[in-house]
Amino acid sequence: MENIIVKPILALRHSTIKKRTLSSKIIVAIIKLRTKSKYYHSELILDGKWISSDHPGGVMIRELKDLNNDDWDYVELPPRELTYEQHDDLWVYINTQDGKGYDYPAIMFNQLVKLGVNNINKWFCSEISSKIIQLIGYPEFMDITPADMDPGDLAVICNKM
Repeated sequence: MENIIVKPILALRHSTIKKRTLSSKIIVAIIKLRTKSKYYHSELILDGKWISSDHPGGVMIRELKDLNNDDWDYVELPPRELTYEQHDDLWVYINTQDGKGYDYPAIMFNQLVKLGVNNINKWFCSEISSKIIQLIGYPEFMDITPADMDPGDLAVICNKM
C-alpha cells in the first residue's frame, strides 16, 4: 500500500480586516507590537481544509475557500510522507479539536507576557497550527511548545523549511 503525501500550507494574515470591532483592532495592534511581526493570525490548509482557531468561535475546520492574496501570505511546507494509519490518526486528532474553544488566557499570558499558560482543551491560532505541523512530523517542530508560538514565529520557522 502506498503512503500519502501531505502538503500543508501555512496561511498568515497580515492586514487588519475593516469589519473588525475596535477591541479586535486593538488586540491585533498589541499582538503585532508584542511579537514584532506583521502577522497577527495563522491558519493551516491541509487536504483541502482550512483549520483555524479564532475568537470567539474557537477551532473550526472548513472547506478550502479561495485564497485571498491581499490579506494573507501563504507558505507551502515541504511535502511530507505519511502512512495511511498516520494520516488517519492525524485527522482523528484534528477532528476531535473541531469546536474546542478559543484559548483567551493563553493568548493573553503566553503571547503578551510569556508566562507559559496552556489549556489542553482550548486553542489559539498559531498554537493549533503549530501542533498540527508538529504531529505531521516536521523535525523543526519536534522540540517546540505550540502554546509558545505566535504567527511570526511560525513564519520564520516555516520559511526556512
